[in-house]
Amino acid sequence: MSFARFGDGELGLAADPNRNIRFQRGSMDLARALRGVLNSKNESLLLGMPGVVVDVFWMTSLARYWGVLSSVIPARSLWGDSTCTRASAFKRDGSALVDAWRACWDSRHLTVVTGRGSRFEPIGELFSNVKDISYVEAEPKHAFGDLHRVQETISAQENDLILIALGPAGTVLASNLADAGMQALDIGHLPNSYVEAFEGGPRPESLPFVRCEFLVPVFWGLGTVVFRVVGTGPRGATARTVSLTRLGWSVRWLCACRSLRYVFGGRC
Repeated sequence: MSFARFGDGELGLAADPNRNIRFQRGSMDLARALRGVLNSKNESLLLGMPGVVVDVFWMTSLARYWGVLSSVIPARSLWGDSTCTRASAFKRDGSALVDAWRACWDSRHLTVVTGRGSRFEPIGELFSNVKDISYVEAEPKHAFGDLHRVQETISAQENDLILIALGPAGTVLASNLADAGMQALDIGHLPNSYVEAFEGGPRPESLPFVRCEFLVPVFWGLGTVVFRVVGTGPRGATARTVSLTRLGWSVRWLCACRSLRYVFGGRC
């Protein structure tokens, strides 16, 4: 079973091709694709919609778009809950939801599709039981325009289970991959939501959608320079240490800059 989620962003972009959100511009092609997912007849694809949420935000959002969406959303006997990747679900269901997610990928090879430089991090509390993880990177913003290349990349390799964290483009991709006979789960902010629920971490929306990292010099002398690599992830600020010696320092510095995508101090 594959899983594609609809939240306020996906519903808004499906209803209004002229709507833009922070990391995905709207278009008629995207609206048409999202409406196509809503009308999917693929029995191996479970569609997720928000459950019964009574608050001003959702009541306002549904009132704004329901005139259009009511004629697009089909009657279904079974819907998934798109909030199962959010902190509210972890707070409600606790370890039972953690165990349910971990069971999805227990001892399996994961292909994670996410934006280049993404804040996605396979934290051990959720992913320590996987066999291994590989990545396919998409554009960090407006990823819908990059879906053709991403899907070709995925189709050209062997895949066991595909996890997608790619916003509205991920909803479309999960459906496309299910139609191609692959299993794909649209997990969105799952690791960030775990940290928010169990560790009091920041809301995913408050984090930069591209990971920020900076080199901070902490020691120099005796032919060695030591840097702290400070960055943002699901748990907010993180740090690790790298050291460059005088012997071949220029080569090592260039390699560090290339692999970490630093430009004289930092990048976002």
